[in-house]
Amino acid sequence: IKTRKINCTQLNPNSYSWTGQNKGIFGEGDWAIVYKKESFTAWQDLTTGLIWSTPIGTANWKVASGSDGNEDKSICGNLKILQGEVKWMLPTRNEFLQADLNGSRQVLPLVGDIYWTGTRPNQDGSAWAINQSTGELILTAIEDYTLNVRCVGIPLK
Repeated sequence: IKTRKINCTQLNPNSYSWTGQNKGIFGEGDWAIVYKKESFTAWQDLTTGLIWSTPIGTANWKVASGSDGNEDKSICGNLKILQGEVKWMLPTRNEFLQADLNGSRQVLPLVGDIYWTGTRPNQDGSAWAINQSTGELILTAIEDYTLNVRCVGIPLK
């Protein structure tokens, strides 16, 4: 991932990073592009180390999360970007909220949409979704709605 940040810096000299102290409001962190190809961009939140994808599609929660017990078959688990370097998964509610505090609205594309989180408050058939433009959490029926999916990656190295 460190090598990828250096490469993205060289290839995108005017837009490879976002510095919260210089461009944000008090408290945001720093972000850097670690992958960019065609319409897919992956940004790393340098505060948490997590890598955030562009939106990769829409699905109901069961498909988005791989709730059949096999996370690797979820939409994020099937993401072929940065294979061997990053483990992709559906972000939890808290990961989305922390990213918001760290400035994700300023960095990530298409934050005006509502995204699934990987967090369920209980087993009653609902899961948390987030309106990424406002940070508002929405308790949503997992089978009734198709929402956007954004993945979060944990660097393996």
